[in-house]
Amino acid sequence: MITKKRKNRRVKSRKSSQARSRRRRSSEKRGSERSQFFAAASLYTELSPDVAHKVWVTNISLGGLSFRTRRQYEAGQSFHIQLEAGPIEMNCPIKIVWSRQNSEGSFEVGAEFIPD
Repeated sequence: MITKKRKNRRVKSRKSSQARSRRRRSSEKRGSERSQFFAAASLYTELSPDVAHKVWVTNISLGGLSFRTRRQYEAGQSFHIQLEAGPIEMNCPIKIVWSRQNSEGSFEVGAEFIPD
């Protein structure tokens, strides 16, 4: 009796790529959807509210935001952020979660909102 050898071919299925993207999304710690946003804002501390640092907010969600700046910030630092963009007015405390320098020499910073 003659039998044919089966070639071992791997075919990518949609299910496997969907599962990978689901795993990738579930590994994020984000609890709410992030929205692209671009507006000027100011960071200041409670001890020196007269000294504000200008930043550019790049996206925002219910749990936090990210911004670009020329200054380096460390994870764990706390500030207040003041943002006024059209109908949006926001002045709330934030805590820096991460910071990384980009190829242009400026910094991208992620922060979470903290309760008053």
